[in-house]
Amino acid sequence: MGGFGEEALARQLFESLKARGLARDSEDRKSIPMQPMVRSLILVLLSQILRPHGETLGAELSPATDRPQLVHALQELLSLPDLPSAPHVVALDLETISVDLRLVPMNEVLGFRNENLKECRRYIRGVHRLTRELSALSARAREEELSDRREELKELAGALFGVAGAVLGLKKTESPDTGAYSYLFRASNRFH
Repeated sequence: MGGFGEEALARQLFESLKARGLARDSEDRKSIPMQPMVRSLILVLLSQILRPHGETLGAELSPATDRPQLVHALQELLSLPDLPSAPHVVALDLETISVDLRLVPMNEVLGFRNENLKECRRYIRGVHRLTRELSALSARAREEELSDRREELKELAGALFGVAGAVLGLKKTESPDTGAYSYLFRASNRFH
């Protein structure tokens, strides 16, 4: 990484975005102002590009977004088949339990992840396992499996809502086991 070819490609991409009104020259020599959707797409792509170097960087990079339209745009751009990817599944999960991270500062999101690293890793392992299983299914079976997942998340969210009522004194119940989803529900409580 870091060769002249990559610099030229980055410059060409920047000039192309600038010509379309999607980016502007840096005002602070540290960042490049760009249209939010373009910035998000570039960050998702960057985490994918840097993923093999994550261990060296001391980071576990998982290209993901809470914006399904980015996943669809990237699939269209690369002419990929419509196979659910890990970012696709995460976006559907976040959408299902109503977690909107668009206005949350990145350092707060990363801090939350670090505070809940064990649960985060458990969740990500589950997402990766699911995407491997989905890749072996027909398109219809994949959609049924994802629909079942959304329904399961909704049921768990309803059960947790019931527990919240019990905590407020309505009646005593046991907290439902949210398993690998515990990370999502903690995020929902924090960022809802």
